[in-house]
Amino acid sequence: MELLYKIFKSTYSFWVITRVILILLFASTITYYLNEDLDVASILAGIFILGFVISMLVIVISKLMKKETKAFLHIYNGVFAIVFSLGIIYVSIAYFDLSSGWWVLYLPLWLLLYGLWELTYERKKQDFTSSNS
Repeated sequence: MELLYKIFKSTYSFWVITRVILILLFASTITYYLNEDLDVASILAGIFILGFVISMLVIVISKLMKKETKAFLHIYNGVFAIVFSLGIIYVSIAYFDLSSGWWVLYLPLWLLLYGLWELTYERKKQDFTSSNS
């Protein structure tokens, strides 16, 4: 776990930029589906994605204002990103021919690593700052 923490610590700026890119990607997805006629399952998925976007926005705004963020937001973001990425990986493997397009798994892998970053690095950083107070 220490190795993962060191890797995430050395790539902190990349993961902060990732957070902003994910906000833009998921927000654009939500705005696209606002004009569509959706079933109940799609609406529920949209609510969870909206919660993901809002929690990331709250974290970004809190970081810009140099305020401490709630651990729940990091846990929600991490768990959501990991579960969502595993779902994308499952659907990609089960329903698509990846023999010529295996590179599409980079996005879920990136999302999976982002979720791990939220759960490990950000949480460990908060534990360190709270123990010093």
